[in-house]
Amino acid sequence: MQIKISVRKLVLGIALTAIIATGAYFLLRPPAAPPPVPRITAYPRQAPQESPDSTAYLPLEGAPLNFQIPSTATAVHDTAHHGWYTVTYPGSALILYLTINKINPDNYDRTVDNRLQRIDLNLNGIKAETQEFANKHGFEGILVTALQPCATPLQFLAIDRTTGWLATGTLFNPQTNTPPDTPSPSSNALPSDTETSTLKTHLLTALSNLKPLK
Repeated sequence: MQIKISVRKLVLGIALTAIIATGAYFLLRPPAAPPPVPRITAYPRQAPQESPDSTAYLPLEGAPLNFQIPSTATAVHDTAHHGWYTVTYPGSALILYLTINKINPDNYDRTVDNRLQRIDLNLNGIKAETQEFANKHGFEGILVTALQPCATPLQFLAIDRTTGWLATGTLFNPQTNTPPDTPSPSSNALPSDTETSTLKTHLLTALSNLKPLK
């Protein structure tokens, strides 16, 4: 009888010790780290590739830079805002909002940082791929592609530090709840992957040929 009681006490003691140890582990272990915030994924810099299709391109009329758009696209210069252009594409609801400005060398870093912050805000936490580029005409920058459905599927920044020219663009879906360059643009009707891929090809062609007009 004493042996049975001793064994029972031993088993209860082990169980109690395990419970105490388990509780101590959960009380003393460090708090779990917060989930990582999706960040832009950077890839090695490369020259933008020329368009593989047979699309005909023309320089954006009235712009100080050779920014090429498909010959079938329509561009409107916003005369109320210096350097602002709106480009629409046939058969697509997407709109390219483009700005071309010459900036003071003393403001390069601040201007670029502000634009990068805006690109990040437009993504609204959505994971994206960032392709760095440098073309043969002295422009360098990034083309950002959202990897999930997004109201701003493509964005870019290109700068020529020698001449001071800065070109930025946002490809925007107008069928959204909020306009671009707001803290959290969202979309009700998103473009297809094929449509976005085609317009990305157009932008890569424009960036590869981007240069100041003489």
